[in-house]
This record gives sequence, C-alpha cells and structure tokens, in this order.
Amino acid sequence: MRYEHDGQRLHRQAGHALEEAHVLLNAGGFEGACNRAYYAMFDAAHAALLVTGVTVPDASPKKHRSLIASFGLN
Repeated sequence: MRYEHDGQRLHRQAGHALEEAHVLLNAGGFEGACNRAYYAMFDAAHAALLVTGVTVPDASPKKHRSLIASFGLN
C-alpha cells in the first residue's frame, strides 16, 4: 500500500531530523535544533496519519496548516 510506504519514509525522515536536532542542540545551535525538531514532529505527524489511512490535503511544506488540522480532527 502506498500510504504505508510513504508513512515509513516519513517516519525515517522524522528520526533523522530528530537526530540532527540533538546534534545541533549539543553544539549550541539552538535555532537549527528547533527547526529540525519542528520538522521531526511534522514528519512524524504526517506519517501517523498516512499509516492510519488518513489522507492529508495539500501537505506540502508550505501548507503545514492542512496537516495540523487533519491531525487534530483524527
């Protein structure tokens, strides 16, 4: 199923972003750490929706509002 494949990819991306956030935080890169932590959350939320079969309308990087709204409704 495509959603499972995309969900797994996004889950991996979230893990990588979280690892990067830890590295940046330990190096004193607070703004970069916040950025990577935000994208870890965004990708993890998107993955969670996809693996449960919820499609996210317009989940492009510039349309985070759609993902947040979909996550709040499901």
